[in-house]
Amino acid sequence: MTDTDLHKPSDEDSAAEYALHLMAPAERAAFEARLAAEPALRAMVDFWHDRLSPLDGEFAPAVPPANLFAKVEARLFETPARQPMVAVAGGRACGRSPGRGGAATRPVRP
Repeated sequence: MTDTDLHKPSDEDSAAEYALHLMAPAERAAFEARLAAEPALRAMVDFWHDRLSPLDGEFAPAVPPANLFAKVEARLFETPARQPMVAVAGGRACGRSPGRGGAATRPVRP
């Protein structure tokens, strides 16, 4: 088994993702092509639609703010601002032993 096989979703997982509209457009199109040719896959999607459809009536549709996705991505993946660095005598800040000489650097604490 390859590493790629380990991360490939099962047909059951894909059917649930399809029913929940979680697939990217290209992935959804490829899955729909399979649905036309594979009755067992269609049955899995029907199962998930039947199982999840009662949830549809419990919540009113809501449109998220246009900038919400960008805010979430920025919060998750934004790299923190780099702190200014200063030299430290003896090199202890970067793991050098004091006897080896040279200066190390460490972040300045505000």
